[in-house]
Amino acid sequence: MLIFLYGEETFLVKKKLQEFILHHQKKYPERVNFFRLDAHEITPADFFDAARQRSLFGSDEQGAGQKKFIVVENVGDREDLAKEIAERIKKNEQYYIPEDSSLIALFVEYGGLKKSNP
Repeated sequence: MLIFLYGEETFLVKKKLQEFILHHQKKYPERVNFFRLDAHEITPADFFDAARQRSLFGSDEQGAGQKKFIVVENVGDREDLAKEIAERIKKNEQYYIPEDSSLIALFVEYGGLKKSNP
């Protein structure tokens, strides 16, 4: 699942981000791997490395695997990064994200998105 969270009001964006995180921590208390990345400091490979990373704790008794919650902040200036990640996920290439992965990727921009030229 891909979620884009942005807005002019930085406080409200941060509040909504915290709500997403708390919701998933409550829903999957022992099965969520959180990754927080800054778009200014990563490449698409860094994102997919986090997505493919295996948990040390494995699966629970019901056989449900770990959930991965990846937050990528400051994506507004890195349209190329978000676009490449989205394209690779859309292609559903196993090399990038294993089929058994339950991935939630949250792309965050504080201060709204900048309009790009057509």
